[in-house]
Amino acid sequence: MDVTRSSCDEFEIASLRVTGYFFRMSFEALTREVAAWPDEQVRRFQAFLVTLRHQREQGTLEKLGAKLDDPDPSRWVTLEEAEGRLGLADA
Repeated sequence: MDVTRSSCDEFEIASLRVTGYFFRMSFEALTREVAAWPDEQVRRFQAFLVTLRHQREQGTLEKLGAKLDDPDPSRWVTLEEAEGRLGLADA
């Protein structure tokens, strides 16, 4: 993996593209690569990942909010029933 420093002091990861395919690194290789980065770059990467997670969860959060705001008691469940469905009930 080729990591180069640009003029604005950012690190860029070079990728190789051959006939329409990208060569991707394994998760293990990615973790080794990130572990070698300076602290400031790791913090920026962490901020990116948190932002990405929030963006991906947005639809789920909206759906959950709609369920919590549902005014129809016929679709409500008790805490005990929810725990049972989630496998959290005491044995």
